[in-house]
Amino acid sequence: MERAKVVERIRKCMALARSSNEHEAAVAMRQARSLMAQYRIFPNELYASVCEPVAPTQPTMDHRQRVWESSFVGLSEHVDLRC
Repeated sequence: MERAKVVERIRKCMALARSSNEHEAAVAMRQARSLMAQYRIFPNELYASVCEPVAPTQPTMDHRQRVWESSFVGLSEHVDLRC
């Protein structure tokens, strides 16, 4: 069986494993685990094509300032700051 088809079948089994029917969910999970072992497919391979890595972004100065201000306000509520 083609690897892509196996991965798709495992994804379907994993979705079915979330069923409210306890027996159905258990059978689907066993089938998914069996296929993963048989074809040596790891969990990170199942959704690698669906999720693409996103480059981290630098927080803007405005965001950093808001974080700092909220931290300062939280701190000032617990500390007596008299000048």
